[in-house]
Amino acid sequence: MRSADGRASRAERILAIAAVPALATLDLKALTALSERVEASQVAARVPLTARPGRIRILPVDPTVVRPGGAATSSALAPELVAWLAGEETWSRELVPARAGLALALEVDALHAVLQTDSAASLAVVRALALEIAVALREPRVAAELVAAMTYDLGVVPARLELADRLLLLRAALPFARRHVASLFQLARHSTELHADHGYDLWRPGDPSDSAFLVLRGQVATTHGEEAVAGAGCLLGIFDALIDQPRSSRASVRGSLVALTLPMECMLDILEDEPQVMAGLRAAVARALLLVDHLDAR
Repeated sequence: MRSADGRASRAERILAIAAVPALATLDLKALTALSERVEASQVAARVPLTARPGRIRILPVDPTVVRPGGAATSSALAPELVAWLAGEETWSRELVPARAGLALALEVDALHAVLQTDSAASLAVVRALALEIAVALREPRVAAELVAAMTYDLGVVPARLELADRLLLLRAALPFARRHVASLFQLARHSTELHADHGYDLWRPGDPSDSAFLVLRGQVATTHGEEAVAGAGCLLGIFDALIDQPRSSRASVRGSLVALTLPMECMLDILEDEPQVMAGLRAAVARALLLVDHLDAR
């Protein structure tokens, strides 16, 4: 309900924040904390909003801007939020609401404090961003472009992998964790080497998403109606694993494959213990979403 003086109530502010998919899975405590650090105003359609230094603006919900999954996108409702999460130095955008309604201006410092001090909230944002990407990956063109963007140069891969080799390969493929050797060492220790022949399925639709795969040699074709082929240096299955939902695609080996299997349980332990690794992953996933949005706009 609207407060007696006509200002947006706490409930209205919370609902407006939760309308942004990237923030929708935050718990009530986090949403309430953010709702106390916003300025709310009624805005007119097609009238540019005034820039707000130090604040992320959230537009009124526009039901006409949707992804295949049916939800309004984070980039449609809060483009400054996604840019800020991606670590862009200049994240302010020119915003013109498509419809009249309640707009918010959220203090960046308040959001930063929530994400830095609450690992559950930070992981919730990562998972929400990953879910938007997972939905977009149903489009073959998006899948192919994202596979290319997530492929890194591994250098020379030894025929026989020692623990130190695994650590160096993970350092090359996980740029958000390169400065955190202890975390990479922990993940390297828990990784397993996978050798598979042509036609072997890394996963099928409905399989649990309990791991990601780093391709070392060979190729993997992922299928959502059409194929997207990943080669050496590509990290596969990470978005399904982050959102902890059953696989919705099929991933089949082409030729022969050598890969590292990375257990999600270990990755989550690292994210919980290392806020800087969490922040790096959050930025990496947000950058991937920006790429997806760019492809959607083409």
